[in-house]
Amino acid sequence: MDTISFVKTTVTGPCNNYTAAKIIINGEDFKQDIEKLHILTYNYQYADWLYKRLSDPQEKIDDHFHPDVAIFTCLCTVDECGGFYCKVTTTDDKVIWSDFHTSSRTNHYESMSPLRFDKSAYMVTLEHLKTFTQEDEQ
Repeated sequence: MDTISFVKTTVTGPCNNYTAAKIIINGEDFKQDIEKLHILTYNYQYADWLYKRLSDPQEKIDDHFHPDVAIFTCLCTVDECGGFYCKVTTTDDKVIWSDFHTSSRTNHYESMSPLRFDKSAYMVTLEHLKTFTQEDEQ
């Protein structure tokens, strides 16, 4: 099984600074791994949005069903501009990230193996991610 954790960070976007989440997979910064495969660079996703989407990947956002989760944003911080996405599937005991692609779906990363996380540990990690935005509200 793969491991996942999140590290709180602040990103300076074009319009504002925001609380974001570094995604750490198997002890490595996942954004850096992705950027090695592609010429684009990405920003870390808004922590509150990432928590919401990873907690319920099937939820409708803005009256649209988004089957995939933007785990990173474009440098302009707009997902649709150049985000990096994956499909999130949940089973009884696992959470699986697969079908990695850019927002335009022009670049698929078939060489990337699906990531498989123990569901119990994943849910605990998501609760840690949730605290990033709760700390900002205080």
